[in-house]
Amino acid sequence: MKRFIGYAARALAGALLMAACGDDEPAVPGQPDFIAVGLEAPYTVRMGDSFELSVPEESGAEDYFWSLPEMLNVIEGENTSRLLVAGLVEGVIPAGVITVEARNAAGASAPRTLWKEITVTGLPPRPAYVQTSIVGSLTVDLDEEFAVYVPEDDQVATYAWSVPEALTVVSGGDTERVVLKANRKSVNIPANSISVTTVSRTGLSETHRFEKMICVLPTDGYPAKRYGTKTWMTVNLNYAGEDGSVGRTAPDDPDGSKYGRYYTWAEAMTGLSAGENPYVYGASGTDDMGNSYTLNNGVASYNIQVRGICPEGWHLPNAYDFYDLAAGVADDYGLRMSSIQAVVDAGAGIYMPDNRETNPMAAMNMVDHGFIASYLRGSRPAVEGGLWAANANAVDGGTMFNLAKPSGIFPAGKYPMYFPDAIERIGFNILPCGKYTGDKFGNFGTYSFHWTATVTSDNKNYRITIGNNSCNFSTYAETGSSNNVRCVANY
Repeated sequence: MKRFIGYAARALAGALLMAACGDDEPAVPGQPDFIAVGLEAPYTVRMGDSFELSVPEESGAEDYFWSLPEMLNVIEGENTSRLLVAGLVEGVIPAGVITVEARNAAGASAPRTLWKEITVTGLPPRPAYVQTSIVGSLTVDLDEEFAVYVPEDDQVATYAWSVPEALTVVSGGDTERVVLKANRKSVNIPANSISVTTVSRTGLSETHRFEKMICVLPTDGYPAKRYGTKTWMTVNLNYAGEDGSVGRTAPDDPDGSKYGRYYTWAEAMTGLSAGENPYVYGASGTDDMGNSYTLNNGVASYNIQVRGICPEGWHLPNAYDFYDLAAGVADDYGLRMSSIQAVVDAGAGIYMPDNRETNPMAAMNMVDHGFIASYLRGSRPAVEGGLWAANANAVDGGTMFNLAKPSGIFPAGKYPMYFPDAIERIGFNILPCGKYTGDKFGNFGTYSFHWTATVTSDNKNYRITIGNNSCNFSTYAETGSSNNVRCVANY
């Protein structure tokens, strides 16, 4: 079907032709010489892009009548010798369907026909899923080169990459594989900040982004590693504040190089050694990532991200963080079991119940859900020259956990607490740092305690307790105790 442009001019010309008389009647214009197309051969244009159709002006012509298919839209130049048009839909305009006549009061010339086809293309293909050459945890060292890429597509001429300022393009910026390196240490490359669009001769595609965060080491001097969807420091925080007064160190570790520093909960949440602590039970507000929160021991505070004593871009772990840590370790290292019975039968593994959204804190109990603590520990048992001492429930020098009576989930018996190969690969490196309570340190060799961002109704503060046979949230009555801190990268 054709659309006729300038039908009013045709009617007017006919009326004028009938009214004309005598020797004053003008001559009919000559046939336009040729139709020029403002495209390079083979006449291809992307849908929505504009191009010109034109003919040389004829002597005596008052206007021009164009016949165009519905696939084309006139932008400007209607009834003139030069049209600006755009393709409306994808497809091929056959040769012979575009014509033009020169017109005046005497009539219309013979039509000139374009005997060339025009192809209107759609958008070029969207890049495939963006991938990276980084193996395992998404962490890189300063100046370490790595690649992000999409599968090569023969239909794509070039690629356009966009990266944040913290990254430098080493090579391949217009190809399907770009090599990058970090130019700043101790930063997080946010998810979706690396993107690519394909470039063809008809224009740009949709943008596709790398959907995960990359951590650049060192993190203010702290090693870090990704487990599942989140990046953790793999040593305890050892920051004393701007004036050096925040936290304390153990007697046998005066510089904090082994155990890190020990902080009160107020110090951990504020980064200050003194002053008002706004983080009390029931307090509400907006956290450092702009999310609203209510501090309690329920869902309303499970995902709070408070920087506190942590470096910029990091926060004190919340309940979801610790659940996701256990789940990430289980999944990344092939430790997840389908049931408690599978853990019992294998004598190893982690079973994670699906209660993250309502009760993530229950998932950290080792006896109920598997040997989580065994995989998070660092160092070796004391019997092998390490730091972990045997307690009342440990046997074989602290390499086995002896469950003397059934727990209701696990039967009585011995269960391994030391998986050296897995511990080395996982590298979370929890040490038996003990805690500071009152005026003394205790529990060295048997337990570690790390703060969370959760507080109870009686203003007690949750911590993660990890020992020879335990990995669980606890409060006890030690509101004034000092414990270690592991920071999690913001997300």
